[in-house]
Amino acid sequence: MSSTVISNAASGLDNVKALVFVAAFLPDEGESAVTLSGKFPASKFHQQFAADVPEETAAIMAATQRPVADAVLAEAPPSRRGLRLLPPAAIVT
Repeated sequence: MSSTVISNAASGLDNVKALVFVAAFLPDEGESAVTLSGKFPASKFHQQFAADVPEETAAIMAATQRPVADAVLAEAPPSRRGLRLLPPAAIVT
């Protein structure tokens, strides 16, 4: 999950001016990928992730998603500094 990586890696670096999250989780302080993924059950995939495609296409997309690696879900939640002191931007593709 790149969002945790960039949030934590940017902490304390003076040359980092902002964080940009592209098609990624945008966790708050203390939130992990496990916490966020629990908020988005597969039964709501069409509504939450693929509202712009037909329901049949969304069902195929949901069924063929590659499983997330446990290591990604277990990453440490982002630090307060990375999240609060750098302005975030999110791009949804």
